[in-house]
Amino acid sequence: MVITRAPPPTGRPPAYAIAGRAFGRSNLRPVVITCTVVATVWSLVWAVCGGAFQDINSVKQTTDIKQLATFDIVLGALYAGVAAIELFGLFAAVTRRAPLVRLFVFLSLAVAVITAAAELTRTVVHFSFKSAIKAECFQVSTDRSDFQFDFWLPTVSGLTNSEAQDFCNRAFSRMSISTIAWLIFATLFALFFASIAYSFYRQLLDPSFFRAQAPSDQ
Repeated sequence: MVITRAPPPTGRPPAYAIAGRAFGRSNLRPVVITCTVVATVWSLVWAVCGGAFQDINSVKQTTDIKQLATFDIVLGALYAGVAAIELFGLFAAVTRRAPLVRLFVFLSLAVAVITAAAELTRTVVHFSFKSAIKAECFQVSTDRSDFQFDFWLPTVSGLTNSEAQDFCNRAFSRMSISTIAWLIFATLFALFFASIAYSFYRQLLDPSFFRAQAPSDQ
């Protein structure tokens, strides 16, 4: 029995294959491997830390808003799913198996949707539970010896009521800006990475494809 391989794609690369034109004649395999490693680490960090709400036990014990803990679990599951897909993409890129890379192209589009949904959910919850988050920050920062509102904010301990109020207000404002900025960045990066995955698939089928298309783009 003769097994035939699917013919390489023809025609100009679609608009969403901008990564292929951006990298030109470069081999996209190292780019895909690097991106999948970075995305896997990023997803695992957010999955473990629970996104915006990194202390689930504290929320359960000190507030009546148990929805925050529920959102923690949901976001953690979404990020863990992204990490699993990126690990699969890493395997596909390392092995250079076209069927696996093709599947990863579709999964990378799913990752873009999941990432946008997770970050949008985190942003909406952040503002919807503004009072609860501030109250939790106030109570924890005055009751516990060490408390950190977020990754890039300082660790505080032994705050008075006025100090805790001021700290939590400033911390929430800073976190609001970073949350919106991260929503935009993460979504755009996920879409761009999906474009890289697609371009890598086309390059895998026909290594000369983007080289052949280059003159027509000038």
